[in-house]
Amino acid sequence: MKPSCRILMFGLLVGLCCPAPLGWAESGTDRDVNATVGIHPMIELTCTSVNLGVWRVPPRETGGQTRIMLDIDYPELGPKISLNTQVAQASAHADWEPQFGTCTLTQSRALDESSAVVTISGNRLLAVTPDGEAYTGIEPGRSGYGIRVDVYAPTLVKIQNGTATFKVGGGMTIPQRVRETDYGGYRTVSQAVISVDDRMR
Repeated sequence: MKPSCRILMFGLLVGLCCPAPLGWAESGTDRDVNATVGIHPMIELTCTSVNLGVWRVPPRETGGQTRIMLDIDYPELGPKISLNTQVAQASAHADWEPQFGTCTLTQSRALDESSAVVTISGNRLLAVTPDGEAYTGIEPGRSGYGIRVDVYAPTLVKIQNGTATFKVGGGMTIPQRVRETDYGGYRTVSQAVISVDDRMR
């Protein structure tokens, strides 16, 4: 083999055996990593509204007020009418029927059969405002009419499997004076606030 051929062959071998320049090496990559965190109440409370129902009341100027109550101590008795009794329950639609509200406590760590303390505030002598969506087929009542509403809850409820359910009752007072313009649907202007403490810390 000629010397020039040997040099060429040697150069090829050296090229195959030497490592590639550093500039050819694979570069590193960056990745973003997110973190999430959450906090949650130890217990949760959900409640439905009290439905005091639709009542047939004759136009009147005298005879006194009418008091209607859903008593949480005697729910099986249904609504109780006192004072002026010249009223009757209306029942043309299902949503006209009086209905207790229901509150459900969940996610408690308290022992079974232990009691949670229930408190209620802002629940007395609540004024009402016209509401045309409260009941099927009933237009809004008259603004400023003098119906007053109370909302009631028990003071203690039993916990079982981290849950407790209890009824919420109420009462309403219909003024002595009832005119044609007073008929209609109403809802309370403000809401009662119910709190439950399972006494776990």
